[in-house]
Amino acid sequence: MSNAIRDGTCKAMKRICVTAQYCNSGDAVDTEKKGVVKTAPLSRPFDWFMDVNHVTAATLRQGTALSTVGFDVIVISPPSPSDLLQYAPLENTTRLLRNGEKGKFMRVKGGTNKLTGHTISPDQLMGAIVDSHQALIPQVVDPWGKWNELFERTLIGDRAAPPVPSYPALRRNAQRMHELACSTRVPFGLLNSANKNWKTSHSDLWYGDSYLAADPKTWALQQIGLTITTALTAHLIAGHDKLTLPSATAKQRQTKPLLCEMGASDILVGLSQGSRLAELSPVSRFDFTSLSSVLTSGGAENASTSSDSLSVDRL
Repeated sequence: MSNAIRDGTCKAMKRICVTAQYCNSGDAVDTEKKGVVKTAPLSRPFDWFMDVNHVTAATLRQGTALSTVGFDVIVISPPSPSDLLQYAPLENTTRLLRNGEKGKFMRVKGGTNKLTGHTISPDQLMGAIVDSHQALIPQVVDPWGKWNELFERTLIGDRAAPPVPSYPALRRNAQRMHELACSTRVPFGLLNSANKNWKTSHSDLWYGDSYLAADPKTWALQQIGLTITTALTAHLIAGHDKLTLPSATAKQRQTKPLLCEMGASDILVGLSQGSRLAELSPVSRFDFTSLSSVLTSGGAENASTSSDSLSVDRL
């Protein structure tokens, strides 16, 4: 599921980053970059990334000195029953998304250089990313499609950023990365910049296929939203298909025929058996004396005209 969100977001941002002038080509936006950390060249901490072109980005108000901004995608689990009781819905969502952000900065996997055999811890890997003038932005999505504050700031935000939480002493580099992600050194408001540039150079053209996606911001939010919705839906369908159904040989519950499914001759046979009248219909009990007179005197054509003589006692 996270891979589908990664691919769809990357595809949309290939065009947006060029329009926003952070990149000079869509090839600068891609997935699973290797060599992010020199001491662990096979480690791929970025699900998708943007290599910044400093020539084109130098003219931007929100320019950056970073060489690469990477994004790590994760879909978090829904709140537990105890969380639902303890927190308000909006507070619950914000808290879980922030926990997802913090979990990405406190990654659990380090890296190893297979040529030298040198291994670095997860926090050392995070520090190496910061020291090489790169940044990591978590892209956290909850089960209802809402994303986290840091990713939203990257897309449509401004200088304001959410507070940086405290980290354990052994996770000093995780806190450094979180502080960097919340700083103005990281590009923010990419869609706002793309809108401004597009309206300046293409004020008479739609960015998408119609007026419903006339500008880059609207188009990108539609594409990323569709990507997340499609990924979540595919996950639900896959889970549904894995559900096991009852065995076809399981004993089915036997049901008695309804009165409406029985013919007049069957009812008359039942009338003659007295004690078995209740077995004729498990749903309704009729005044069979009146019903018998209708069937014997007038036949089926008189049943509708004599319906007032029938009394129904619903069980």
